[in-house]
Amino acid sequence: MKLLYCYYYANLGGVTSVIKSRLPALKKAGIEVAAYFEKDFGGVADLQAHGLSDVRVVSPIEQALPSILRDLQPDLAVAFDMPELVKPLKEAGKRVVLEIHTPILTTLLKTKTGTLELCDQIVVPSEWSREWVRESLPGNYARDAIVVVPNMINRAVFRPAAYQRDPARIPLLLWVGKIANYKRWKDAIRVAALVRKDTACDLVMVTGGDCSAGLTEEFLGELSHNGLKDRVKWLHNVPLEDMASLYRRCRASSGVLLSTSEAESFCLVIHEGMSCGVPVVAAAAGALPELLTGDLKSQMFFPGDVGAAAACVRRLLRNEEAWEHASASGITRQKAFSPSKLAATYIQSVRRVLLDAEAPA
Repeated sequence: MKLLYCYYYANLGGVTSVIKSRLPALKKAGIEVAAYFEKDFGGVADLQAHGLSDVRVVSPIEQALPSILRDLQPDLAVAFDMPELVKPLKEAGKRVVLEIHTPILTTLLKTKTGTLELCDQIVVPSEWSREWVRESLPGNYARDAIVVVPNMINRAVFRPAAYQRDPARIPLLLWVGKIANYKRWKDAIRVAALVRKDTACDLVMVTGGDCSAGLTEEFLGELSHNGLKDRVKWLHNVPLEDMASLYRRCRASSGVLLSTSEAESFCLVIHEGMSCGVPVVAAAAGALPELLTGDLKSQMFFPGDVGAAAACVRRLLRNEEAWEHASASGITRQKAFSPSKLAATYIQSVRRVLLDAEAPA
């Protein structure tokens, strides 16, 4: 069985991480994989390093589809947030899965009327995403055509290390994401500035994807405006294994992971951080309320409320008992996302599409 993945860009996180986390299960199931992207921000080499040999950059993919399909002859094509590929793939006689990972409404609404009806399956990473798609894109597709398959975390990589509080260490305040408006990265800088007024912490910001001269200037300008330009460690395009080490360093420092995004369909970053035992403070956006349940609810704030976010961060940094409880609760919550079970769910969803194609009419 051959599987073709298509997406706009390859970087070290997001959809590229989703593909990377699936590779071992796909290989074990005897499924060959090829991945095509339109832009590369370091993800191609990373995927190759993780065992995916057939990964290429072709732009635009839509125009190259005839030659791609002729050369690969895939049994199934999966388009990540690329609804424009659905119709030409179906016209070429292919089974098509549209995976919707974007949490951005304007991106979702680019989907043309009738596209979802053409899909053999629609995959989303959370219950929130499923309801959001149903509400935003009403149509004649079956309600069970949208399948929830949560993303997988590599627990061999993202795991907690032994912890012992060291009062002499300055805690890290860690933020991870793209320099994109919906990530509200400026809020993260403002939260850090507020917290540092009365609570010791070192800000670490990890960015990925595009980092043009204009974005860099805006990013550094916001840091300067808040008095943090010389008080932040800024890392860009950090490999998966190094991210895991950074989460563990954050935990060892009794630090906190901050998410300020106003839209999240799953948020791999929070799942990774929690798996490493890092307490999370997050905006109650998209799928996060279904993740941060029980006691973890107290660590959420309304998107854009930097004062409330700063208060949550201060509470965890100042209160040892609250910090340790949040760390333990996060690790426990992640047990609901068993990588082996999620891998089995995904493989089953792929096979179901192909079995449906073979079933007699």
